[in-house]
Amino acid sequence: IPEELRTSELCALAVQKKGNALEYVPEELKTSELCALAVQKSSYALKYIPEEFKTPDFYNLAVTLNGCVLEYVPDELKTSELCKLAVKQNSSALKYVPEDFRSFELCKLAVTSDGILLEYVPEDFRSKNLCALAVKQNGRALKYVPKDCITAELCEIAVEDYGYALAFVPKKLKTTVLCEKAVKRYGSALEFVPKKFITTELCKLAVKKDSDALEYVPKKFITTELCKSAIKRSSGALSYVPEDFITAELCKLAVKGDGGALMFVPEDFITAELCERAVLSRGLALGLVPKKFITAELCEKAVKQDGGALEDVPKKFKTLELCKLAVQLDEYALRYVPDELRAEVKKMLEDKND
Repeated sequence: IPEELRTSELCALAVQKKGNALEYVPEELKTSELCALAVQKSSYALKYIPEEFKTPDFYNLAVTLNGCVLEYVPDELKTSELCKLAVKQNSSALKYVPEDFRSFELCKLAVTSDGILLEYVPEDFRSKNLCALAVKQNGRALKYVPKDCITAELCEIAVEDYGYALAFVPKKLKTTVLCEKAVKRYGSALEFVPKKFITTELCKLAVKKDSDALEYVPKKFITTELCKSAIKRSSGALSYVPEDFITAELCKLAVKGDGGALMFVPEDFITAELCERAVLSRGLALGLVPKKFITAELCEKAVKQDGGALEDVPKKFKTLELCKLAVQLDEYALRYVPDELRAEVKKMLEDKND
């Protein structure tokens, strides 16, 4: 919009939708109220606020609207009270509070709202009680608990909330029960289970919760059925199947679920039929098909499934009809139309839109 047509009302509307729009507001139309609104919508808008508005009072107003604005307040203007206002509004503002102002009370206020903020709490304040408070709020906080504050009870609380927290549990505190609880919450927590606790049943449980957990199943527990179970949940799990367990059946199952899984199929198992299955499932899988299997018919099937597949169609197969079909399905496919056909395809598109 030309600058001469940017009215106060129009600018307010733009800023209401996106705070960073303040960047394009003429300087003479920037008021304290509009700047406050912009900052409320996006803390990054602070960089577009005129210097005359950047007063202690304005910063006070700004942090009560968006605590993370504290990141952009000059250190010399940050006060204990301002930091408290910011953290009250948004606990994540703790990370922008200078060390001198990170009091125990302020840290407690922050981790009560979001335990992961324990990362920004000074070491001296990470007491057993504060750490317990943080972990109860967010199991991920276990990562930042000092070793001498980690207890079996705290670990149990953490993994029940967030299975991956098993990664931060000391070896001596890992038990069969704790590992099972972690895997029940997050299958791929199997990665952090000591070998002595891994069983067939635990592996089945892990894969049932998260097909990617197949990556962490010891080979002695791998079975064709387990691989099949993982692939049924997510085709990408084919990438974790050991070579000697890969079969044509597993490859077909994976590709049928998601043509993109063709990238994980060993060359010896790729056939014309499998490539067809892949593009019927996901047209863009055409880009994964070996050249020797690409035919005009296959390209048409891929494009019918996704117009964007035109990108990977060899030029010799890009006919006017195929290009028109692709663009009808996806206007952005116009960029993949050969120069000599683009004008006619573009005209077809314009006529359609008219």
